[in-house]
Amino acid sequence: MQVKGKAIVSTLDLVKRNWGEANLEKVMAQLPEEYSNALAFKGCSALWYPFDLYIKLTEIVINQFFEGEEVDACRQLGAETAKTDDKVAVKLFYKLGTPEMIIRLGTWAFRRYFDEGEVNIRYSKPGINIFEISKLSVLHPYHYERVAGWMNMAIQLSGGKDVQTSVEIYEDDKVGKVLKFTNMWQ
Repeated sequence: MQVKGKAIVSTLDLVKRNWGEANLEKVMAQLPEEYSNALAFKGCSALWYPFDLYIKLTEIVINQFFEGEEVDACRQLGAETAKTDDKVAVKLFYKLGTPEMIIRLGTWAFRRYFDEGEVNIRYSKPGINIFEISKLSVLHPYHYERVAGWMNMAIQLSGGKDVQTSVEIYEDDKVGKVLKFTNMWQ
């Protein structure tokens, strides 16, 4: 499984902005050599990177700056990716769209960041939706909590208030493990 550089770069940018260049260098120094070499120029948004790098970087940032508060940290990192999305079209969708429309675009958005997984919207009405992801070769809490943070922020950016996002995993006889995200908002 691979992850688009945008998720990596937004994490590095957050570290630099909130904790400074010196702390960013400390984060980079903690990465295994093959990963720090891949990020020699602080990453490239357009490239694909190993999923393990994404997980290792998330782990380092959590331990360094969030005192091990995994869920909160991952949600903030996912939200950061949504807030810093630099595509003009996506920013217009956030501004002009509704939360329901943003979630409907979720299948497209997910594929922009990850090279595998099938996304389905199971239920969508004003104020609530259920969004599922299946066919992932790797399930890791850092990953799905970051996705939850992205969804939550995307809904906020498109006008949703008091957004609550929950994640659960269930087993489906046909596709195996499924991530189920429930989003509710005003």
